[in-house]
Parts: sequence; C-alpha cells; structure tokens
Amino acid sequence: MSFKPKNLPLSFQIWIILGLILGGIAVIISFIIPVILQSSFTNETYARLEDAQEYLVRHDNIKEELFSSFSIVPERNKMETPSFRIIRHTVITKEGLMISGYTPSQYNALFIEGALNQDSKLKKYQKVLDDKELFYLIKEIEIDNTPFYLVSYITSAYRDNLVEMVFDQLLRVLLIISVITWIASLLLARYLARPLKKLEGKVKNIANKKWDVAVDLNRGDEIGRLGETIDWMRRQLIARDKKQQEFLQEASHELKTPIMVIRSYVQSLMDGIIPQEDESETLKNIEDETFKMEKRVRSLLNITKMDHLANQSLKLEKVNLHDLILKKVNRFEWRNVDIDWELNLKEINYECDKEKLEVVIDNIFDNQLKYAAEKVKVDLYKDNEDIVIKVFNDGPQIEEENIDKIFRKFKKGKDGEFGLGLAIAKFIIELHEGEISAVNEDGGVSFYIKIPPYK
Repeated sequence: MSFKPKNLPLSFQIWIILGLILGGIAVIISFIIPVILQSSFTNETYARLEDAQEYLVRHDNIKEELFSSFSIVPERNKMETPSFRIIRHTVITKEGLMISGYTPSQYNALFIEGALNQDSKLKKYQKVLDDKELFYLIKEIEIDNTPFYLVSYITSAYRDNLVEMVFDQLLRVLLIISVITWIASLLLARYLARPLKKLEGKVKNIANKKWDVAVDLNRGDEIGRLGETIDWMRRQLIARDKKQQEFLQEASHELKTPIMVIRSYVQSLMDGIIPQEDESETLKNIEDETFKMEKRVRSLLNITKMDHLANQSLKLEKVNLHDLILKKVNRFEWRNVDIDWELNLKEINYECDKEKLEVVIDNIFDNQLKYAAEKVKVDLYKDNEDIVIKVFNDGPQIEEENIDKIFRKFKKGKDGEFGLGLAIAKFIIELHEGEISAVNEDGGVSFYIKIPPYK
C-alpha cells in the first residue's frame, strides 16, 4: 500500500504542513535576505564614506588632520593592514602624486587613475581585488586654495561581516520561531482534532441507530456548524424512522385485515355457506379486498424504490411525450370508467430517462384518479423553452397548510393512507432538474410538472 499523507492523523498532517511552510520560508529567506542585506549595507558603506569625507572637509584643522595622521614616510607602508572597520583616507594632487595617507600598494594606481579621469566632483567606485570588493569615494577638495583629490576607502570585509552577523542572528531567531511554531501547531492540531474525534464517535452512534444522544459541541465555528448539521441529520433520521415505523405498522395492519376477509369469504365458499345467488357479490368483495392489498403492497415497494432511484444515474433517451402520456391514459381509463379523460397534448420530444418518467406519470395519474369526481384533464405544452405537463382533477381541493407537504415521504393523506408516490415523483423530476407543484384551482386541483430542455 502506497504512503498517502491524507491517511495520517489530522494533527500530524497540520504539523507537517506548517513545518513545510516554515521550511520553505527559511529556504527563501536564506537566499533573499543575504542579497537584501548586501545591498543595504553597500549603500550604508557609501554613506559612511561620504560622512567621513564630509567630516574631514568641514573640520577646521583639516590640513593637520590629514597630514599629521597620514605620513608619507616610506616606513609607514611597512605597517600592518589596519582594521577592516576603519575608513582610510589618502590625498592625491592634480598631477597624480599621492602625498598623504597609508595606502596598500595595489590600490595606488587604481586611485590615481580614478582621480585623474574623474569627470565630477564626487564619484563612487567599486572594484574587486584579491577576491574582495573595495569601496571608495574620490572627491575634489581645496586645501589652502590648492585643489586636491580626497580618496576615502574601505574593503567589503566590513560589509560582509555585518551581513554575516545580522544573517546569523536572523537564522537564530527563525530557528526559535520555528520550534515555537511547530510546538504551537501540534497543540493547535490536537485542539482542532479533539472535536472531530468526538464527532466521529457521535456519527458511529448514529450509524448504529443510537439516536437518543444529541450532537452538541458548543462551538460557533465551522466544526460547530458541522456538528449542528449532523445533529439535524440525527433528528431527521429519528423523524423518518418514526414515520416509516408508523407506515409499516399501518400497512401491516391494513394488509392483515383484507387477508382475513378474503380468507373468510373463500372458506365460506368452500363450505357452501354462502348462497349461490350471493356468490357474485362475494367475489366482488374479494376483488375489492384484493385491490386494497395491491395498494398496500405498492406502497411497501415504493419504500425500496426511493433508495433504488437515489443510487441510479439517468439513462437518457429521446422520448415522444405525447405518445407516452396517451399510452398511460389508455391504461388508467379502465380503473374507473366513470371518469372522463380530457387530453390536450402537443407533439413534444424530450431527452429523459423514460423508465423514471413513466413512474412520475403513473404516480400523478394514480393520485388524480383517486380524488377526481368526474373528470381528469391532461395538458402537454411548452412555456418558453420549458416543457410543462399539467394534470387536473375536479375533486376536493387540498388544505392550504398541507399543499407544500404532500410531496414529503410518509405524508398521511385525508384518507389516512401514507403516500410515497408524490415524493418519488418529486425526486425523479428534480433529478431531471425540473420542479413539480400542486395548485388549488377553480373546481379542483392541478399538478404542474415543469422540466427544462436537457443540457
């Protein structure tokens, strides 16, 4: 089995993610910060050189400062190299003669060439010598009304030392922050995972039908809202289970009654108790009871049909709705010959799941036929691009408080029966991205099925 980070505990995943983020930041800093620091300290180095020259130029005893501090005696050139932190100065005449200051021999020609070729009063220079960078300024000055070039210089050792020192301190701070952050992330991950583990136990209880304990995390964040949603699901399952148990008990009882009646009639016929002239009436009663049993069995089958439909995808095919509805009407007409069917059907083709749409029409027709007094009217037409199927019956209207509830599962009707047919019809129409509604109209009730053209 291949390793997958998502299979690790959530707390460890959070810890790893934060660690990777901090590691990435550290790598980026290790490349970017030295460049930024070098640029900043280079500018700072030139600023120091300018400040040093400004101090010398504005000093009242500049002549003494320069010529007493920097001897041109040859022995001075044998001194040890001064500290890299010290800014050194030298003076060059207009003729290119270096007359003051200690300067390493490899710098002399560089300074003289720069001074004699300089086209401005102050200019910055940067050269690489012996794997080190040399920063220097050459400025034109006057001493006793005589023009000179003042050269101030310092090596990159000063800047590099500052960069190394600051970067070292930054890395130490970053390391400390990383350790603290990793510890904090571990604690945070455990804090976030604790309610999720609690939710895990609650969901297992719900799966095992232990619905008596509420899911209450007492939180207002996303995890708390997830807990509220799970608790809402728990309450829905309780309500559904209660209605389903009531439905099964009612259906079982209603199945038991016609079975007992049929059995008693059959036993009476077999024993010859019922007179011959009453046999036709007895058979009619048996047929009525059988029809009641058929309705109960159909309701029981509808329970499993809902779950079956929920796990199926649509099998689309082009269907002639005119012919499909006409075929269904011909099948329903025999159920009650006293009902008049009025049809107004346009020729419309629709790409849909034919088998599922037949279930919708069957359930709607069955409902309308049950309540119709004398007439059922079916219209098929287009409303802009939408396809509309309207089924009207002239029976009693639906109570306003129940008109939005009749499509719910296990909703009990006026006749005391629990219906699933309309709930299944609504479910299938919504699979086709359509909508279904019931409307009380003059003289009866209409069901509207509106489905958009399949995209």
